[in-house]
Formats: sequence, C-alpha cells, structure tokens
Amino acid sequence: MASSAIQTIARPEPASTRLTVLIALGDAARAEQLVDALAASEDLLPILAGSGMGQTADVALVDEAASESRAVSPATPCVLLSRRAGHERPGGNVFAMLPGSADGLLIAAALRLAASGYRISRAGPSDLGAHGEFHAGVSEDETPDDNQPRVVAARS
Repeated sequence: MASSAIQTIARPEPASTRLTVLIALGDAARAEQLVDALAASEDLLPILAGSGMGQTADVALVDEAASESRAVSPATPCVLLSRRAGHERPGGNVFAMLPGSADGLLIAAALRLAASGYRISRAGPSDLGAHGEFHAGVSEDETPDDNQPRVVAARS
C-alpha cells in the first residue's frame, strides 16, 4: 500500500493584540452603531469616549465636535468623519477624513491604515504614482460617488 501525505494549510493565528479604537462622536446613536460594527472585527477593540480608557487608544474615530473639544490626545492618530471629507487634506493628528455616512468596513480600513502611520486623502489625477503612495478607488471611466472616495495613502 502506498502511503499518501496529507497537506494541510494552517490558518494564521488571530492577532494577539487588538488595536484599541477610541470612538468620540457627537451623535451617541452613531457611536454605538460603530462600536457594534467594529467590535465584530477580530483585530479592533472599540471603546467609547468617556469610558476612562481613551488614554490608551491606538487610534481614534472622531467627528468635528469631538476634534474641537480635544477629547483625543494630540499624539493619537485620528480618522475624522466629516461633511467636508475630500475637500481638504487632513492635517495634525487627523490621518484620514471620511464622509459621515461611511460604512463600517471603510471606517475599519481607514483606522487600520491610520494606526499604521498612513495619511489618507482623496486622489486626483495629478496625485497618482507619487513615491510612497498607492491609489484605490474608482477607475477613470466610472463616475466618482461621494460615499466611495478615491484613496491615496502615504506613510508619515
């Protein structure tokens, strides 16, 4: 009898550490909704502002009200939910600006990139191909949608 070798592909172990995400939004219902959506991810640990754990956050999700109130440490990278998303480049500790209506998957991706030190902004045709940047989003023959921003990320 011939013996047969069985190959198995091991799944990578889940990350032993999760990114702590501070959620500081003026809209409490939206904040709770995003806590639930982000908690479903194995690598994100969302906490609400005011819970006392904000000082240890790896990254924060804020809106204009929270960013003006200084609810987040200036050293913490932030993703800003804004009505002005895409109309200006993020600055300071804001590493990404997304529309307030962005879905949980887009927000989670932006949080991961911001926590890794990438700044994210809308791409224009002149921004493509710059050193240290990548582009993802709609192709040239598609019409851009405000809820699906083109993204250029550059590591800070």
